Amino acid sequence: MNRDKLLGNSVEHFVQLVALPKAATPGAGSTSAVVAALAASLLELVALLAERANRQKSLAREVIFEAHALRLKLLELVEDDNEALKNLINSGYKSIPVEALNIPQLIILYSLKVCRLANKARYLETKTSAGDTLVAGQLAKSAVLAAIEVLRQNSKKLKDKCEQKQLLQQATLWEKELDAIFTTYDLLQ
Repeated sequence: MNRDKLLGNSVEHFVQLVALPKAATPGAGSTSAVVAALAASLLELVALLAERANRQKSLAREVIFEAHALRLKLLELVEDDNEALKNLINSGYKSIPVEALNIPQLIILYSLKVCRLANKARYLETKTSAGDTLVAGQLAKSAVLAAIEVLRQNSKKLKDKCEQKQLLQQATLWEKELDAIFTTYDLLQ
């Protein structure tokens, strides 16, 4: 397999941008969204392979549609987060308006949807895709946890301590939801 074709310029370029200290963007939020988008892509692949193998076609089509939509939304959030981070950097980063934390919250919500979809898609695995739903679920779980950490760290810069407290409580609820999703996943294996 030719490694240059596998990586492609856009993946390599994104990874290089993350590593550049001068750029400061993309940051952890954008990276979390990319990881969740990759998880959605894996689920889309699993479903496409299942559909091709005539395996649970109705479920396969549902997963294809949902995974595709999630992937596109998460990629949109990469751009939104990147733009928001640039604006914060340009403003001096002294305090963060609560609206700036909407994007990490959306990344969390959409990544949780990918986790739930991985649970549903595990019934579609074929010999070709064995284990891919588990990997997708773990990638999405990592994206949720990373975006929660972005939210926690950035909420410390909020002037309104009541808003900060609410966001931290919501983060804890999302972590519990994530645990419930993966407890269910483990029980159904």
